[in-house]
Formats: sequence, structure tokens, C-alpha cells
Amino acid sequence: MPIRLDSRADDFAARFGVFLAAKREAVADVGQAVRGIIAEVMARGDAAVVEFTRTFDRNDVDVCICRPTAASMRSNRAAMRSLMPSMSRRSGDRCSSPSALSIRRAT
Repeated sequence: MPIRLDSRADDFAARFGVFLAAKREAVADVGQAVRGIIAEVMARGDAAVVEFTRTFDRNDVDVCICRPTAASMRSNRAAMRSLMPSMSRRSGDRCSSPSALSIRRAT
């Protein structure tokens, strides 16, 4: 719910303090959500990516397969490992398949 603050009001400092102290998305909350999304994508693959794209981006998409470059695969694996240091070598190998997901708008 939006709040209206007026810096000229007598109670501005107190109301602004309450606003600053209010809980917003905490880093831990976001990190937990991201780990859950990554786990879903690792478990369900393209279907999860399409579902999350529809949910979060509100885009109706379909999937096409393309071949990524070796450099992009190394970068993707490094990013995954930095986000999930406990990721097993075996699950990391799933990310190195010769094909990868590319999203396009459904027609």
C-alpha cells in the first residue's frame, strides 16, 4: 500500500523512520526464492523455465533448442556454482549438455 510522506509535516521524521524500518524483500528471502527456482529448473528443465517465464514475465513463450558456445556454457556453469556452491558435480554436468534453452514469444 503506498504511503504519502510530506517532508514539511511535523511527524515526517517519525513516519519516515517507520517506513525505513518496514520489512521489504530481504536478501535471504530473495536468495531462498532463487535457489528454489534453480532447483526447479534443474529438476524439470525447459518446462520449468517456460512456466517461470509465464509467471514472472507474463510472456507466453515456447521453446526452441539452440547450440550455445563453449564460452557461454563455461560462464553459465560458473554462475550456477557461485549461486549454489553445494551443487554436485553430477548436477553441474547437466548444464553442459550440447543443447540449451532459447526462449521466443509464442505466435
